[in-house]
Amino acid sequence: MACITTTQFTFAQAVKVNFNPNSELSQFTQVLLTAALDSHPKYSVNGHYTNHPIKRDLDMLRFNELDIVWHPTNHELEQEFLAIRIPITQGLLGFQSIVVKKQRLPEFNLTNQRRLLASLVFGAARGTGDHQIYSSAGLTGVYSSNENTLVHMLEGDRFDYLPTSTHRAHRLVADNPELNLTIVPNLVVSFVKPIYFFVNRNNPRLASVLAEQIETLITKGDLDELLHQQAFAAHTINKLSNEKLVAIELVNPALPEETPLANSRYWYQFNSDTSTDKAETLLSSL
Repeated sequence: MACITTTQFTFAQAVKVNFNPNSELSQFTQVLLTAALDSHPKYSVNGHYTNHPIKRDLDMLRFNELDIVWHPTNHELEQEFLAIRIPITQGLLGFQSIVVKKQRLPEFNLTNQRRLLASLVFGAARGTGDHQIYSSAGLTGVYSSNENTLVHMLEGDRFDYLPTSTHRAHRLVADNPELNLTIVPNLVVSFVKPIYFFVNRNNPRLASVLAEQIETLITKGDLDELLHQQAFAAHTINKLSNEKLVAIELVNPALPEETPLANSRYWYQFNSDTSTDKAETLLSSL
């Protein structure tokens, strides 16, 4: 009698993700998700590359056309989707630089910079969520559809200063030399802004595996290595190393209570030899 041997093949489930080819953050998430999931036997990343508005990606997640989306967390998103409560950028995008016209830079060297910002008007892009943080702090803003429009509005004195992520601030100034813009050197505005992965509530297994895999990357030090290789992280870390830096802290009213603020593994940590002094500098709110 012939002996017949059967072999079972297990195929990895393709995880549908849209990566915006024009976004540095999206490029990082592709590297991170690939490191997290491609090493797992049951999942592999199936990337699409479309410059969708984030609202479109969230709609696709609702209808299971995408399996994973990343976004700054808020109450509404955590109620609708499964949040992987691990801040993938270690909170670095919560430090924002201030872009101003060069001829107005001396105004921002005053000692009471918080009061100065409160007396001026900021510019912000609609739909980012950041403008709500500034508005809830009692600051006055002017809004536009995107930052490319905002830099021209700043140059035209439609508002006084443009707060944006540190890496984006460098890009805006470098890409628009004719506008004579600059970055206030010793000042950032800071607030807690965790970027999470979100998964449809019908897919708890994927959410669980993704959380486990990212935790493994953190334990091995791989998340630190992957993140700190990114230009947006390097710009921010470089600015935070400025010993003269002052941070004006704002409260994020959209921050859910479940945010793991006490877990130091999840957040960017300063070098141990300067952490105490740096904390006093960065946490000063004038």
